[in-house]
Amino acid sequence: GELVSVLSIGENYFLFRFHDTVRKNIPALVHQLKDRFKYTLFILTGDHQANADLVANQVGITNVFANLTPEDK
Repeated sequence: GELVSVLSIGENYFLFRFHDTVRKNIPALVHQLKDRFKYTLFILTGDHQANADLVANQVGITNVFANLTPEDK
């Protein structure tokens, strides 16, 4: 996922971009766990929904729960 933040200090504006990088082997691993072993996979994260959905789409996971507190996970 990607998170963009803007910081304003006086008349100066700063733009920050943060993003998660998915390792190359993860989509294939997810595919194998789902198809070969019949696992149902979930992403549980404290990240924003849009970021969690972006990562989930990249790796092939459809069950996504975002904006969770540590207690919710």
